[in-house]
Amino acid sequence: MYVISKYKIMKNKSVFIILALTASVGLTASFDCSKAKTYHEKFICSNSQLDALDKQLGESYSNANKSFALKGYIPAIHKSWLSSYRECAGSDKIKKSPADALKTCSDEVIKRIDLYGDLINASVYSDSKDKNFYTDSDTFIIYDKNQSKFLRYFGGWMPSYNMDPDKMKGFPFDGSWCDNAMQLKKKGLAYTIQDGANDDGYSDDFEVKISEKTLIIKGSINCGPRSSIGNGKFDRK
Repeated sequence: MYVISKYKIMKNKSVFIILALTASVGLTASFDCSKAKTYHEKFICSNSQLDALDKQLGESYSNANKSFALKGYIPAIHKSWLSSYRECAGSDKIKKSPADALKTCSDEVIKRIDLYGDLINASVYSDSKDKNFYTDSDTFIIYDKNQSKFLRYFGGWMPSYNMDPDKMKGFPFDGSWCDNAMQLKKKGLAYTIQDGANDDGYSDDFEVKISEKTLIIKGSINCGPRSSIGNGKFDRK
């Protein structure tokens, strides 16, 4: 069973580089079941369906992590996802029914498996100066799915403005960032947002130009308080 058992994180000013994800055997649901304490953890560890999905997730994660051009990106977004996934079954105070918890958690894992499958052969563009992922860099990923072109984006991470710096845990716990995807449509020699997509947050002049070596973003994507990305030229990694 593939699990996240340890993150090695290097701190560079306010930037965190995710360096490694390790694998182990005999653990479930991306944490050590022998140490399960919360309602959610116990539910995940005791459910054979989620146990099987976790194996598939581990394989999908491993394949994407090996092939992805920007090293550290897959572990970083997985860590971010885990912070919310571990609440899918509820909590000790607010418990979902077993049926609802199973559906919610299963849906979350299946979506993640699909995402890592999409990223295996994707084209990766970033303003990172090297081939390592930094949480303050903007990353754009182009991939094709179901005969359509998609743009996935990640960046604009900002720490929460009202927290005590001495108590902050860092990414992904104490801040906000852009982490989503959009379906693109052709617009002359460029691309824009697909008709019918939720365009809240995208500037009216938003446009994407894709080449073998660079990706040019015109306009911006606003993702929340102080979090936005875009409007620049990004090199392929």
